[in-house]
Amino acid sequence: LGMAGLALAQSGTPLILAADPAARLIWIRTFASPGDDWINDIVPTPGGRLLATGFLDRGEGRDWRALAVIFSRSGAVRRRHEYGAGGGIDAFWSGHRVADQFVFAGFTTRGSGGGIDAWIVRARNDGRMAGESIIGGPGYDRFTDFAPIADGFVFIGHGTLAGEDRRWLRALRTTRSGERRWERTIEGPESISPLYIEPAQDGGFIVAGGISQRGDSDILVMKLDDEGREVWRRQIGTPTAPDVNHGLAVLPNGNIVVVGYSQFHAFRYSGGTLQDLGTLGGPQSEAHAINNAGQVVGIAKSGAPFNPRRAFL
Repeated sequence: LGMAGLALAQSGTPLILAADPAARLIWIRTFASPGDDWINDIVPTPGGRLLATGFLDRGEGRDWRALAVIFSRSGAVRRRHEYGAGGGIDAFWSGHRVADQFVFAGFTTRGSGGGIDAWIVRARNDGRMAGESIIGGPGYDRFTDFAPIADGFVFIGHGTLAGEDRRWLRALRTTRSGERRWERTIEGPESISPLYIEPAQDGGFIVAGGISQRGDSDILVMKLDDEGREVWRRQIGTPTAPDVNHGLAVLPNGNIVVVGYSQFHAFRYSGGTLQDLGTLGGPQSEAHAINNAGQVVGIAKSGAPFNPRRAFL
């Protein structure tokens, strides 16, 4: 599109802005309802417009409505659609327009298991729902992203058991009409929270998100093959503070870029007690470049001299 679109949530009001390659603001739009509202993803469409997805909280108890908005290049709202029956939670975390349909992924409470279920919605060009799939049980299941491929889609997300915090990775491949090809789960003693998926340059898929165990959380990057099986994984972070992933990109040269932030803490050991002296310098932004073998080839951090083009491109 010749510009960058950003989706932000500030004080519960979605903020969508477009900037040119020099980071100069082109336009800005907001959406709001009585409760907290979020835009979780924004992508270009084949027609040169922007598709933003998220949810609106109507502020009437459990009444989240999944939201899809199409913007023109100038920021004008061309279409706006809400999905969900009301009286529950319906939210989109990702969306794409592919051929003659829109596809969305997120979660809903309208399943039969009594929990929060992963949710896939297919909609016609006019926004009317053409079909949906609800996957899950009594725990917390969610799809956070998906990758369009030649003959369908690969969805990524997590599942949990009722009453447990530990999450496992769920990957699902479907045709464009919604028929399932395969489904994979990857779990262990740690909690895995996938957030993003992109096709890898050498086949398969790259997944990024978070991983946590024994009170520490790190950034996780994982390679899956074409059948959803794990090829390798890379854990990035500090041993004493949370590290959070907020983005993933696969570059034309095959390198993988993950962005997020880390907090570095100071500790003092005195009298047999380990004392946490607090965060040093506040959250620090990070960007890591990883090659297609899972090796880190570059790191950029805020406040440090660094040439990202030399490391990443």
